[in-house]
Amino acid sequence: MITLSGALSSVEIGGAENKNCIVIEVKNDTATSATTRITVTLGCGSEPEDLLSNKDESVVTAIYALQGGEEKELRSITSGSSSKSWRTPEVEIPAGSVLSITLKEFKCETPPGDAKITVIHEVKKTAAWEKTPESPAGLKLEKRLEKPDQLQLRYFRVDPDYILHAGSQKVTVSFLATGYGTAFLFRNNEQVRNKEQDQDGWSQKQQTINGVITKTIQGAIEDSPSITSIYRLSLRVTPPGTDKEERKESSRTVQVMSSGWNRISLPQGSPTRLFAVESDFETGKSAKVYGIFYRKWYADWEKKIGLRSEAGLYSSVNGVDKWDELPGTVPKGMEASPGVYYGNRLWLIGGSAADENPDKMTNDIWCYLKNESTNTMEWKKSDLQFPPAESLLPPRFGHSCVVFDNEIWVLGGYDTVGTPFQDIWRIHTPDKYKTFAWASETPEQARWDKRCLHSSVVVHAGNEETLWVYGGAETPAGTPFFDLWYKRKGEDWQKRGAITAIVPDPGKPLGSALLAYSDGTEGAVERLMLLGSFAEWKPDKSPSWVAPDKAELGNRISSFHFEWLERTGRWESKPVVDGWQQFEGENFSMQTLAFNGFIYIYTLFGDALHPKEGAELVDLKLNIRIP
Repeated sequence: MITLSGALSSVEIGGAENKNCIVIEVKNDTATSATTRITVTLGCGSEPEDLLSNKDESVVTAIYALQGGEEKELRSITSGSSSKSWRTPEVEIPAGSVLSITLKEFKCETPPGDAKITVIHEVKKTAAWEKTPESPAGLKLEKRLEKPDQLQLRYFRVDPDYILHAGSQKVTVSFLATGYGTAFLFRNNEQVRNKEQDQDGWSQKQQTINGVITKTIQGAIEDSPSITSIYRLSLRVTPPGTDKEERKESSRTVQVMSSGWNRISLPQGSPTRLFAVESDFETGKSAKVYGIFYRKWYADWEKKIGLRSEAGLYSSVNGVDKWDELPGTVPKGMEASPGVYYGNRLWLIGGSAADENPDKMTNDIWCYLKNESTNTMEWKKSDLQFPPAESLLPPRFGHSCVVFDNEIWVLGGYDTVGTPFQDIWRIHTPDKYKTFAWASETPEQARWDKRCLHSSVVVHAGNEETLWVYGGAETPAGTPFFDLWYKRKGEDWQKRGAITAIVPDPGKPLGSALLAYSDGTEGAVERLMLLGSFAEWKPDKSPSWVAPDKAELGNRISSFHFEWLERTGRWESKPVVDGWQQFEGENFSMQTLAFNGFIYIYTLFGDALHPKEGAELVDLKLNIRIP
């Protein structure tokens, strides 16, 4: 009943990943329709029977379809540490019809051999699933080496490419090359001895691959680096008829992180919005960090000509681990808009905080959610929107968004004619996240002054939650506020203490943000924190002593990490050793997130996210504090 399509079911080791494709066909040979589901599992590791090098390796396209029917996305399911699995939903296969499963566009960077694919076929009888006699089926898949005599580095991998704590985790370094005579591996310019062959370097070995006698150089070692390490592979060959040795070198880096602050450059670009998602959209079980990243590149990097940019959505287990790109195109102009996770969807609301261009001040609301008819994730403009003349939420930027009292709260901001807001708009769900509506046609007016570019956060302590608002300014370039306000459910806004500025004064916030932090342990109470980069005032020129418009800055910037102590009504300063990347811009340029004990900091510095053509690109990093 289960057959493997031969024409498309072979892959190339280290070749063009867009050509790799597996097609599995399940035919219903019975006289009646069958309710069935299929589970496909691939091995992940460094053995010949493994197809993927690790379970985080991306399979770009995974689809299933009934014969002659529409192709639908095939979702991955939780699998073991050395495997990756996909399962179809419940599918009705008519008599004599075929269900096809296709996995394509993936890398194959594992040793030569026949990869094993496990296929489990289940049929639904009454209310229970039963495996058929053919299940599980072990299918062999041929892994090819095209042009086996060609000089080529097929793959050079270091897994994983990061370690959270120095010297406590092993990494595997593996490589495969054809056409070369010898290879030498170096770690931080020190040669790594080949223990397997009891010699300094790796030499050719002869093996039969796909019926062809092939000479390859193949190696693998385990290592436990204690510092960030660069592994360099030097491949060498002396062409026939010459005595001149040719070399090809390639490097891979393992980033070794320690407890404290770490600055990470990510290949997908600069972060503009991070979300802590309680149950990820893929499995509905594990919590993950979701992030929008702004990618930018030049068509001609040397001349800095033809700047293009776009944003993509990614997810990661902890922000340090591999980030997986997710389907759907992030709405143009909303890449850095304030947003929240609410009702099992991501929300982006209003104008982008990184754009002070009035043309980009908007009241658009977009959600990232599952399309139930296609079973795919997509960005969709919210039906909370109305024609511009009738819209409830006035266009704005520089506002903040939080989830408080099981509602989305949109606080403050700055409008298209240069007026700041002190309004609060609320979105609620009257029917357990099936629909969403405005809580009121008229907004609440806060007690705090009109402001934009402020920071807001909700702190949970037991059954009580508190909404906090800090800082901001009346205008984007105006003198910053230093006040701290809070609100509890059913109570009015209160200003925290007679003196809410931090004493001693750390200076003007170049980037600062409130954070609700928990160490990630069960039952831990969240604490209010304030993190920021502050420019010191000149002596006797701070806002505490002179009029705000006469305040002058000194020449020093410092990073600070404060925790609010409710019992004393004061800020406790925590040391910041080798802190985060320094920020430019105003109060709202800095963003924070806490997730499973990790702290994340990133910036929305507009000139870096939207550089002018020919301008030098700024590498905006993701700053992570590891507990």
